[in-house]
Amino acid sequence: MKLSCHSCGAVIAGPDVDLVRGVGVCRACGELVPIPSLQASVELAREAELFRPAELAWDERDDERGALSIRLPHRRSSGIPLLLFALVWDGFLVFWYALALKSGHVLMMLFPLVHVFAGIYVTWTALRALLNTVRITMGPDDVRIREGPIFVPRAKFDAPLSAIESFAPTQSHGNRGAIRHGLEVRTRDGVARRVAGRFEQASHAAFASARLNVLLARVKDASNSGLIPYRS
Repeated sequence: MKLSCHSCGAVIAGPDVDLVRGVGVCRACGELVPIPSLQASVELAREAELFRPAELAWDERDDERGALSIRLPHRRSSGIPLLLFALVWDGFLVFWYALALKSGHVLMMLFPLVHVFAGIYVTWTALRALLNTVRITMGPDDVRIREGPIFVPRAKFDAPLSAIESFAPTQSHGNRGAIRHGLEVRTRDGVARRVAGRFEQASHAAFASARLNVLLARVKDASNSGLIPYRS
């Protein structure tokens, strides 16, 4: 597919195509030329942006491969009380084992093992909320999902671009009936995979899934057209 300027007729090169805005830049005359196959996605994106929650942390950019990369940090606010609790819990365990080692009682060392594992889990959960970021990368050939820097089991996800059906918000019930809002990716073979941590509100998860679906459609259109994202 060739994208031509409607003003001067010059052909617009792939590096001058901006997928985020759905337009091409004509270097000959400076005209902004809309990409026909992406206009529906662009209109959906503009509509979605109007309802983006102001408090939702959201970062879109091009990565080193020329693919679209979206970064979603975890709920930082949930990590602070967890970390304070973990410090108290772990501090008590350190005090306990200091006494146990001094006394030399084996049973005193074995008794709190369950509490040790609980302390490790709470500390890991707090650090994950405070430090981790989910990164979703959509390239011309595949979709990659990573979370770090704190290790999370089964957080890595790779699939061909053509295998991804959509993104969708999720809801689950936690302790005391609390509702947890998340995000999942759905593949064409009917498999749903959770890809992000909790959101503060249902509107955050709804925006994230809608925006990701717009970007997914845009990248698929660009991949089918042989275009690549514009890199500023």
